[in-house]
Amino acid sequence: MEQALIAVAGALVLALLAGAPFWLADRRAEAQGLAAWLAGVQGRPEEEFPAAFGRAFDHLFGKSPGRLGFIVRSVVVSLLTAAVAISLVMLLNGPFLRSVLDDEYQRGAVFGRFLSTVMLVNLGVGYICLVYCRDVAAQMARGWSWRRVPWFLAKDVAVKAVVLLVAMLFVFTSVSPNGTGSGRMDSVLLSVPEGLWHGLLFENLSAVYVYSAFVSSLWLWGYVGAALVLARLRPVRAVLPVGRRPMLSIAVLLGAGAAVAYGLLVGLAAAS
Repeated sequence: MEQALIAVAGALVLALLAGAPFWLADRRAEAQGLAAWLAGVQGRPEEEFPAAFGRAFDHLFGKSPGRLGFIVRSVVVSLLTAAVAISLVMLLNGPFLRSVLDDEYQRGAVFGRFLSTVMLVNLGVGYICLVYCRDVAAQMARGWSWRRVPWFLAKDVAVKAVVLLVAMLFVFTSVSPNGTGSGRMDSVLLSVPEGLWHGLLFENLSAVYVYSAFVSSLWLWGYVGAALVLARLRPVRAVLPVGRRPMLSIAVLLGAGAAVAYGLLVGLAAAS
């Protein structure tokens, strides 16, 4: 029963992280164009679809990545994502949670060295990935074509994966006490993908890096997927306020999808 409640709480938190940005960016004054596109109104330019994502992104973070407001909001997103990831890792791993609560050394390792040094790397990863996500959205708006959408999405993930791997190698070799000081470089390189996979399943603190790097991909991929569902499936449009609040409708759909995906990940982790 306790594990079920924890799983439900985790699903709700992840759903909020996935859908809240679109809910916050829901502006009635700009809803007409996207609502018309989702409803399939003839004559509505398809560029409105990626342009709406760009406007929502700019509304949340600002148009210039070099401005202080963008940087501060990027830091806030990274910290919130890290807090969610750390909480879920501890909640889903009882022995780890007990060791953090009962062992002073372990507590110091997690909340001292980890948060004071590794988090600095994570903030940089989150900022770079947010900036690149906005750049991909701008590329989609400039050269819009449904045939190119898979390419844009794949490029978004690939570049962020490279950024994440470089950051993890830096942490493993320069910051982590388990880096090259206590092992060979080839073993370090081989351990990074496995560590990231377990982080994806919230089994270790690599989840902080994974979700901070790919939270913007979750928004971009989720936006495309949710919009396609709303545009193609009339029954779904009928139960959501697509005509009046298209971004809110996307937020609800994306949050629900994130919750379901989280449930599948938890089930996979329990079965492995």
